[in-house]
Amino acid sequence: MNWHIHTFKQKVPYMNCVKTSLFALLFLLAVFISGCEQKDNSISKYGDSLINSYDRSKKAGDEATLKGIQDAVNAYHAANGAYPVSLQDIEKILGSPVDSAKYQYNPENGEVRLKS
Repeated sequence: MNWHIHTFKQKVPYMNCVKTSLFALLFLLAVFISGCEQKDNSISKYGDSLINSYDRSKKAGDEATLKGIQDAVNAYHAANGAYPVSLQDIEKILGSPVDSAKYQYNPENGEVRLKS
């Protein structure tokens, strides 16, 4: 009978440890879940920063391409005495197709702009 009492006393500290660990785990889970619902967390800011950087770099690339297209329109005008009828007319000069969905072209004065 003493053996059973001794065994029971050994299990009690183990159960307290399990209960404490379970409580700590539930507490950490609650903190984590409440932290995920906050709108002003660093992960969200980092993601927004990446998206903004991507948008700025895309716009910078489009503006650089715009400069190349404008230079090709001016080269076409210098060689032919007239502006091209469309941006497709300068694709051979550029060596690549022009995405007309991104650029607005005026064949009367050769002006090229980015579409808004």
